[in-house]
Amino acid sequence: MTLDQIVFEFSARPFWGIVLIFGLFIASAAVFALLPRSDTKSPLPKLQQTFGFKALPTPLFVGVALLWTTLAGLLFIGLLWQIWAVISYAVFPVTETLLDWRLSLVKLTALTATFGAVIAFPFTIIRLSLTRKQTKTASEGLITDRITKAVERLGAEKTIKDTEGERTVPDPEVRIGAIYALERIAQDSSRDHIQIMEILCAYIRENAPARGVGDIPTEIVTVNLPSLGTENSNRKRTHHYERATDVPPPRLDIQIAIEVIGRRNKFQIDIERAATSHSEDFGYRLNLSWTCLRGISIRNGNFQHATFERSRLEQATFCASKRGAMTSNLTGAVFRNANLNGTAFIASDLSGADFNGTKCEKAIFQGSNLQNSNFVHVTFVGSNLVAADLEGAMLHGAKFYDVIAQQTNFSGADLSQTTFGRGTSLNGANFRGAAVRNSDLSQLHVQPQQLSQMFGDASVILPGAVGPSLPSWPKNWAKRKLSQAAFHKRWHAYQVSLGQKPITPE
Repeated sequence: MTLDQIVFEFSARPFWGIVLIFGLFIASAAVFALLPRSDTKSPLPKLQQTFGFKALPTPLFVGVALLWTTLAGLLFIGLLWQIWAVISYAVFPVTETLLDWRLSLVKLTALTATFGAVIAFPFTIIRLSLTRKQTKTASEGLITDRITKAVERLGAEKTIKDTEGERTVPDPEVRIGAIYALERIAQDSSRDHIQIMEILCAYIRENAPARGVGDIPTEIVTVNLPSLGTENSNRKRTHHYERATDVPPPRLDIQIAIEVIGRRNKFQIDIERAATSHSEDFGYRLNLSWTCLRGISIRNGNFQHATFERSRLEQATFCASKRGAMTSNLTGAVFRNANLNGTAFIASDLSGADFNGTKCEKAIFQGSNLQNSNFVHVTFVGSNLVAADLEGAMLHGAKFYDVIAQQTNFSGADLSQTTFGRGTSLNGANFRGAAVRNSDLSQLHVQPQQLSQMFGDASVILPGAVGPSLPSWPKNWAKRKLSQAAFHKRWHAYQVSLGQKPITPE
């Protein structure tokens, strides 16, 4: 060693000893931070929220924090080490050590930059988190303003002058624009989707209420009948019958609001099903009860689990927009005590729907899925059930008069206390595994093979006064009246023998 050099010996073993001590210190600090405290809350949740990692699992966040702390500590020690290596030269380095000195300067510069970047990393994350929060807050405020303005426009009115004088009426153009604006907001903000649906449903209930709406007026129609071909053939024969007049279509804004609700996409419906703030087991339910939707046309609408309780739906139409396209989805919908006279459900999905207490005069269910639906004590008059699927349906106490039910599937249906009046056509209907008890089939033209598909007991009145003692009595039927419990037990056993799964009413 010469006089112009000062050398400090520092081997690798002390260096790694310092690193180990520093690592143990960091680990101890982390364990101490994770220990539960009785007086104060753990700072970890607040720290996660500050860095914008609230959704990150706590153990993973702690691991990342320890990794960053260890890396920063090592870089800091290395930086101090390199500074010491530079200043350890007592004088300007001679030629043979100049290269080492320059290399030390490069190392010092690199370590300084790296150390600065590592230290700045958490502050950059915090800044990004704050920016994201500010952007989110501004976006939510903008959406709130859009909702407020759209709701204000829903009440738009205009003044018109006619023979009745000057009066104020709803402004359909402005209101329709507001409805479309709310639809766009529901698509842009999943957080506000259910709120938008509630606003639109409330708008329909308030602007198309069922209360105070009278029955559809009727008219007397006269038709000419062919002559009898007798001596009085020159005498004109006529027939008079009563027919309901066509109902006027709903207001255009109401029609548009229904269409907007009905075309919700799968993502929006999943939001409704996942909603936990509502009392329903399946989430949010559209509330269109006590509404007057006479003559409305709903094509490809999705109204799963919607409630139309006590609504007026006379001559409304639920169908597909074109042949073969997806049709209206009304699974689990509630129509209790609604008026469905003349309503057309064409190839609609009504599985699990509740029709208890509805009026179904001349209603059309052609080709619709009515599996496991509830028609308890419903009276069908002149209705169309052609090719409808009523598998497992509850038809307890239902009445059928002049009903067309050709190719209809009644398999597994409960037809207890059901009455089939004159004029009801059941050609090709399937009754495999259906139950009849205390039912009147005396006026029904039913095939023997259809009776043999059912299960019944001696409480059923068959055509031609057929009784249990006669050979034509169905072989699988009980020859005496069974109690309700005994009947359901044997009926379910019969269904199991057919490979069906019995449905026990709740």
